[in-house]
Amino acid sequence: MAPFYKGWDTNLRLIHDDKQGIQHLYGKPKQDTPVNSPPVEEPKETPRKEKKLCQSKIDAFTHVYGGRSFVFTGDEYWKLNDDGVAPGFPNPMKISLDWPGLPGNIDAA
Repeated sequence: MAPFYKGWDTNLRLIHDDKQGIQHLYGKPKQDTPVNSPPVEEPKETPRKEKKLCQSKIDAFTHVYGGRSFVFTGDEYWKLNDDGVAPGFPNPMKISLDWPGLPGNIDAA
């Protein structure tokens, strides 16, 4: 055992002392069968129709109060969440529409 979380090890092998401790708590196995892990499926990525953000030159990025993040490129912006572009923002929005008074080309945030 480790005093900290080391992540999942697909080749994990218990040492004899660990096996004895488990068997003391739960009893010996009824039959000696190997434990097979279920097959690991690769996550399927949903193709996005719009990948403009990934292909853009990013002018500014900011993380603001409340955990919101925004990426600015040219006169447009995207709102982000933990998984990428936030729902409702598949395409960039015009800065001037949501933030009147801000310049249309933000290069620092």
